[in-house]
Amino acid sequence: IGGSFTNHFDANGDYITKWNGTAYSSLGTGMNQVVGAIVTAPDGSIYAGGQFTLAGGIAGTAYVAKWNGSVWSALGSGMAGGASPFVFALAVDGSGDLYACGGFTTLNRIAKWGGSAWSGLGSGLSDIGYCLAFDRQGKLYVGGTFAIAGGLALADRIAMWNGSDWNPLAIDLPGTATVYGLLTAYDDLYIGYDTAGTAVASNTTLALSNGGSTMAYPIITIKRTGGTSATIQWIKNEATGKLLQVNYAMQDGETVTIDLAPGRKGVWSDWAQPAYGGY
Repeated sequence: IGGSFTNHFDANGDYITKWNGTAYSSLGTGMNQVVGAIVTAPDGSIYAGGQFTLAGGIAGTAYVAKWNGSVWSALGSGMAGGASPFVFALAVDGSGDLYACGGFTTLNRIAKWGGSAWSGLGSGLSDIGYCLAFDRQGKLYVGGTFAIAGGLALADRIAMWNGSDWNPLAIDLPGTATVYGLLTAYDDLYIGYDTAGTAVASNTTLALSNGGSTMAYPIITIKRTGGTSATIQWIKNEATGKLLQVNYAMQDGETVTIDLAPGRKGVWSDWAQPAYGGY
């Protein structure tokens, strides 16, 4: 349990404590400030994040630290920078790598710990990240107050990291929402935010179905006729879970062709100028 309490059941029960089903016990000498995030790694290690600058009195544990069951240890030199360099959320992927987001400016508010060093997720976030969640395909979702993720301008304060690139979500939350909570369950994503009204998600259309066992490489043609707007967000293979991120706003009367065949893969538009080769 992490929080803002001190001396919980003993003098070292500061900001974090463990319940074993019968009694509470302290984790070393605890923290020197609030713990706001706790996550367990596959090897049983505990990671904690928050407002603290020291965990168990160990140097380099600013805002994030690791508990191995007996002692706290630093993850590099921790986090730093910004008016509120707290770690607000932690998540661990299937390989045991740790992800942290918050108000810190180290690697622009979101970073990955691979066991020996912190690394960035593209160019990071333009503002605070408050929450993280992995789906069952290993994609990482992050929400907060940021309007840009990895240089990608977002309509809402939520984005998806696919392991190499940032992608927008095809949703429109009411007003200028701050996203405080995320939860994935199977193929569903639950979003908690601070505005009232109706959230809108894009329509999903089944383009084709291949019921056989032979590999198929379809050509998909999409045409816009009328309407106020039409954006192709992504093409998804439901069997493999792989996504082709498009995020392309079509013009009225435009036809877009997506060819997935090896050797001629490409995206073409009859609206694009010849100077660009039509794609």
